[in-house]
Amino acid sequence: MAAFFTSLTPMQIAFFVNFFFQITFFIGIIKSKKYGESSSVASQLLIVSFLVQFVLSILMASELSHRK
Repeated sequence: MAAFFTSLTPMQIAFFVNFFFQITFFIGIIKSKKYGESSSVASQLLIVSFLVQFVLSILMASELSHRK
């Protein structure tokens, strides 16, 4: 199991982290719908997960452009 984690490339790690934050993004959407838009925790979760996804997508795109 440890060999699996040490063999991951930075691109794969960014993909898994991005996938995790997409899940938290949808959880934040569900919670904000369930508890109303005034739920500050859900809105903060949405903002943080969106920012992390944005930064990771920029990093992944720059990684792909350097591979060519």
